[in-house]
Amino acid sequence: MIPGGHFLPNPPCPSGPAPQSPSPTLPRWGAPPRAREFPNDSRTEDALFLKADARTRRGDREGASRAASDYLKRYPQGFRTPEAKRLVLP
Repeated sequence: MIPGGHFLPNPPCPSGPAPQSPSPTLPRWGAPPRAREFPNDSRTEDALFLKADARTRRGDREGASRAASDYLKRYPQGFRTPEAKRLVLP
């Protein structure tokens, strides 16, 4: 922070953006590892929905549909059920 309460902007990374590689600890589809340990945790439920939402934002409609279907199988009466149903392809 500089005087006056202002923050300096982050300098650009000299090597460019971080590489986009898949994590070896996360399965391509299904629940993240912690979701298997804590299936009743509300954060797990939200994470499974947000996985589908993220795929939608990336333009991966089929992946979003599969992830939303996985969410609906695990949480048929979940907090995000109405949103998840909209992501499932017919």
